[in-house]
Amino acid sequence: MAIHLPLISIKPTTENFFIKQITLKIENLEMSLPQKVTNSFMSGSFDTRLYPWECRMMGISYSASLNADLLVKYDSEDAVKMKIKVSTLPVMVGSNRCNLFSDASRTHFVLNREDLQE
Repeated sequence: MAIHLPLISIKPTTENFFIKQITLKIENLEMSLPQKVTNSFMSGSFDTRLYPWECRMMGISYSASLNADLLVKYDSEDAVKMKIKVSTLPVMVGSNRCNLFSDASRTHFVLNREDLQE
């Protein structure tokens, strides 16, 4: 038994549902300091700084997030701004992105289990 359906007439529309141009722009590229991953239930007094010795003990890389603002613009609409994590980059011990850099005294290095001879 065959089913016969009537032909449906579809009228052409002048509306354009396709995006002609997408513009992407990256702004405010910045690298954070190495931080511990925290849960929202932890109090504000919890120290989130991550030190090189902690990474060695856990067997993970001493690294920090590279973040940026991404502006997305479709055709002639206003740009939409999003904060994104671009990557995770390794941090060199003693560099200006290292948590030891803020107080680079010899005592601070020793207290954080760093060898002064390296």
